[in-house]
Parts: sequence; structure tokens; C-alpha cells
Amino acid sequence: MRMFVRELLQATKGRLIKGNPNTPFSGISIDSRTIKKGELFIALKGKNFDGHNFIDEAIEKEAGGILFHSSLYPLPSTLYSSFIVKVADTTRALGDFASYQRRKFDIPLIAISGSNGKSTVKELIAFLLSSHRPTGRRPTGKYEVLKSENNWNNCIGLSLSLLKLNPQHQVAVVEMATNHFGELKRLGEIGQPTIGVITNIGKAHLEFFKDIEGVYRAKMELLENLSPDGTIVIDGEDKKLCSLVKKKFQGEVLRFDTSSLGSACVAAAFVVCKKLGMSEKEMAEKIKHFKNLPMRMEISEIKRVRIINDAYNSNPSSLAYAIEKLAQFEGRKILVAGDMLELGEKSEELHFEMGRLIASAKIDILLTVGKLAEKIGKGARHFTSNSQAAEYLLNIIQKGDTILVKGSRKMRMEEIARKLCSTAFYIL
Repeated sequence: MRMFVRELLQATKGRLIKGNPNTPFSGISIDSRTIKKGELFIALKGKNFDGHNFIDEAIEKEAGGILFHSSLYPLPSTLYSSFIVKVADTTRALGDFASYQRRKFDIPLIAISGSNGKSTVKELIAFLLSSHRPTGRRPTGKYEVLKSENNWNNCIGLSLSLLKLNPQHQVAVVEMATNHFGELKRLGEIGQPTIGVITNIGKAHLEFFKDIEGVYRAKMELLENLSPDGTIVIDGEDKKLCSLVKKKFQGEVLRFDTSSLGSACVAAAFVVCKKLGMSEKEMAEKIKHFKNLPMRMEISEIKRVRIINDAYNSNPSSLAYAIEKLAQFEGRKILVAGDMLELGEKSEELHFEMGRLIASAKIDILLTVGKLAEKIGKGARHFTSNSQAAEYLLNIIQKGDTILVKGSRKMRMEEIARKLCSTAFYIL
């Protein structure tokens, strides 16, 4: 969409250092490597980078303008840019401008949060609602949908997603994640959701939330900016969550029943899409063609060996769910479990508890990777690297096995799944 400097100034309360308020620009970029001619370059500053160091590069690539906050940046070299705006904080300004853009469009915005399953529910809802035609089928969705890309679920990712809104969009579906108090409230301020979804409450990010009570408290922040005339969709089996929502939210509360569809993610998505006018028959037909994001219970089968790549992330509740699914397969069941991170002072205890769960689930072979994962089972085969674990598996796998690979994002457990997928064909 075409945007104007005057809108940027209004939304961010920035100061125009150079240029004309009526100057247009064609989009937003935070990356000088991929910026296009005419786009606004926003110089974000993070823990490991500072966009101010790349302003000159953005100008060389004919950025339409510059938004910055650092007083250390030497302004004279920016004179080649058509406009320059200074703000107190560029990350905050990015969110404020995204919120301004969102308010231009009176459309439903579905915000998905929860300890597990956010991305899957987002992808499901966007797929079901979309009017795009599944291959070889008539279109069954109803809307032109904007969805947040991949795991763009923090302030920067959400903002960049919403800045892509245009008059053709009829629904927006976004993911909102949090690992600190106050984050979900800020995301709600930016997105102004009309429908909220809390997929579940589990033991995730306990390093920052301390305990499960803290997780509940953090997720309740989603309600603070949910439209009073809006809707919240929650797990009807979580009585504590139902009680908290009832006390804090005066709008419509819809509950999904996991047992009805066998999957909490599918059940939550169906409730949202039914609210927006889709029939169960339409949804049941279209979901047959759904393909999830990579590394979310992604199953590959090679010569009767099933490799389940669920390596995108891990915490006690998501690992428990994955173990439950693994136990349903025939043949030998092999679990490769990596560290679950950001669990705080109870980390070792929670890893030990998962070991008990695995023992009761009748898993045939357990492999662990990482310092913390060693606590899961003292009797398990333990490895210090992904490559060691993969080599061991390649020596023991046999036809009929199902291998589940799971760990926190920083563990990069998908390396194991990919090694198995690329090599198993030649050795079985």
C-alpha cells in the first residue's frame, strides 16, 4: 500500500528532520540487504544488532526514507534520503505504525496465543477461511485472508505482518507469543483483535513466568485489548482457564472440545471458522488438503520407517502430547528427546517428570540429547550432539519403527530427522 510521511508522524509522534509530510513511500523494511527502492527503512536496535549501522547501505539502495532513534548516528550522511524521521524508540514506533495501519480496516482480526499449537491453529484457520482454491477443487473458503508469516509472533513480526494489510483483505489471522509479562498486552495494543484464541496453558517459559500460575496470568493479557464485542475461544476442558476468562471478559466465550475432533488445534480452528460462517461440512472437506508448517509433527515414511519431525520446539505439555501420539503407532517406538529450555529453576525436576511419563508410555527406545535431557532418563542412551544421536539411530533402525524427534528450538533437533530422512533409504 502507498503510505505517507504525515501518517508515519501521526502514528509514531516522530519528528520530521528532513522532507515533506506529503511524501509517499511504498512499504516498510527493517533489513538493508533486501530493502526495495522507495521503502521506508526502520533502524531497529536489538541485543545482537543495530540497524543504525546499516542506514548508509539502505540509502545506497534508494530507500524512500529513514526512521531512526539513535543520537549517535551521524546525520549528515542521510541527506541523500528523501525524508528522515526521528522517534524515541524505533521498535515502539514500528508497533505504533502497525496499529495505525490495522485501525484503517474494519475487519475481523483473529489473534492466537497459548503454550502450544499457536502456529498450527493459525495456519489451519487461515487455510480454511481462505477463498483460494485447493488443487483440483472448487473454492470452499469465504475470505481474502492476511496471515502472519511463519512464526512472526513477537512485536516486530506482528507489526510487519499488519503493515501488509490492504483493502482486499477481509480477515487477518495472526499469532501472538509471549515469554515475559506485558508482551501479550503490547501485542494486543498493536493488533486490536476481535477474536482471540487461547490454545492451551502449559508449562512453558517458566524461566520468566516462574510457575503455571504465572503462565495463566500472562495469557490473560490477551483479553485486555480484545474488543468488548468480540469473542474469546478457549479449551473447554481447562476449568481454571474457563473460570478466569469468565471473570475477566464480558464478551462472547466459545469453548472447543478436543475429544470431538481428536485434535485441539483442529477443534479450535473449527470453532473460529464456524463463527465466521463456515459450515462443518465445508471445513471437513477442505481440511483434507491442509499441509502444516515444517517441523510440526511432520511425518516422513521411508521403507516402512516413520520419522516424525516435531523439532520446532518443546516444553513439558507439548512433549507429553507428542509422546501420546507416538504411542498410538504400531511397531517399535523410538523417542529422541532434546533439552526443553526456558523452564527456570524447576527445569531439572520437569525433565525428570517427563522421564516418568515416558516410562509409563511404553516407549521402546529412548535417546536423549543435551545436558538437561540427560535428566529425562538415567537409563536412556545419551548423546552430547545431534550427529552422534543420528549415527546411532542409523545403526539400529529397522522396518516398522516410528521415530519421534523433539526438542527446544535452540537444540536444532531437525538435524537428526533430516539425517535420517536423507540416509535411511540407502541402509534399509
